[in-house]
Formats: sequence, structure tokens, C-alpha cells
Amino acid sequence: LETKFSEERRSLEEIASEAESAQSELRLKLKIVENKNSEKEAALANALERMVSLEGQVLCLQREIKDRESDFELIKSNLLERLQSSGSELGNVMVELEKSLTEASELTKKLLDEQALNRKNESDWKRIQNDLRFELSNKEAQLTEISDTLNSNER
Repeated sequence: LETKFSEERRSLEEIASEAESAQSELRLKLKIVENKNSEKEAALANALERMVSLEGQVLCLQREIKDRESDFELIKSNLLERLQSSGSELGNVMVELEKSLTEASELTKKLLDEQALNRKNESDWKRIQNDLRFELSNKEAQLTEISDTLNSNER
């Protein structure tokens, strides 16, 4: 009985030793798992912190985009006003230019008419001069003839 008890005791001690060894091994694995979990939790906490930071940056960027869009709309509005103002000024300048061109055209026509009249007058004047020269030459010839007749009558 004692031997049997002693064998059973050894067997139980071995089982207990194996159980303790298995328990130590399980504790070690549990610590490893806990370490991995705490690393994962730290990584997750870092990721969450980074995500919150990025969300803040996104909100700031969205506000900046809205501000820039407002600035752009204001600049666009100012440019359109300037363009419309320049357009009406350009229209006024074009009207003045057209008036000036019409005046210049009328003055050019008058000048051309005057030049044509001057050429006609000059032509008429030259014709009159030629006629007068011809008459003068005829009168001189007649005068010479009369003078010659008088001279011959005197002799």
C-alpha cells in the first residue's frame, strides 16, 4: 500500500510538476500576449491620436479653402467690375473715335473737293492766261500792222 501510495504520490508530483511547468509556460505566453496587446493598444492609441490630429488639420484646411474661395470670389467680382467699367470706357472711346473718323472723313472730302476746285481754277486761269497772251499777241500784230500802215502813209 505504501509503495502504491508512493507511486501515486510520485505520479501526482510529476503531474503537479508538469502542471506547474505548463502553468509557468501559460503565464509566460499570457505575458507575451499582454505585451502584444499593450503594444497594439499603444499603436491603436497612437493611430487614434494621429487620426484626431489629421481631422484637425483637415478642418483647418477646409476653413482655409473656404477663406480662399471667398477671396477668389471677391477678386473675381472686382475684376468683373473693372472689366465692365473698362468696357464702358472703351465703348465711350470707340464712340469718340468714330466721331473723329467721321469728322476726318468729312474734312478729307472737303479738302479733296477744294483741291479739285483749285485744279479746275488753275486750269481755267492758265487757259485765260493763254487766251490773253494770244489776244495780246494778236493786238501786237494789229498794232504793228497799224504802225507800219501809218509809217508807210507818212512817207
